[in-house]
Amino acid sequence: MLNKLRDAMQRFFYGRHGMDDLGQFTFIVYMVLFVLNLLTRNAVFYYVELIIVFLFLYRCLSKNLTKRQEENRKYMEFKNKFLRFFRIQKRRWTDRKTHVYRTCPHCRTTVRLPKIKGTHTTTCPKCRKDFDVKV
Repeated sequence: MLNKLRDAMQRFFYGRHGMDDLGQFTFIVYMVLFVLNLLTRNAVFYYVELIIVFLFLYRCLSKNLTKRQEENRKYMEFKNKFLRFFRIQKRRWTDRKTHVYRTCPHCRTTVRLPKIKGTHTTTCPKCRKDFDVKV
């Protein structure tokens, strides 16, 4: 009996997308909304919670792997851009006495430079163009 049930479950989940980073994020959002719904008993949280759960289950049980991987890739790009901002802010704070951070006017890359007073010409490591920096 248990072997038949296990085999049926394996056949059902074979080829499904499963959990990825976007799935984990939607599950965390669901759990936060669930707790808010328990605390406030607000119907809005309940309906948004249902939508999130259906979206989560749809993505996890989907057999369209290429589409789900593309969604996850876009989510990861957004997440990395978001986290990159905070990493740069942390580095700026820890290096505030010894370095300055400037943005390249050509490619918009953040460049870390030693804190030496005056006007300097520096080369961007990404686009290899020179620009003037006043420290």
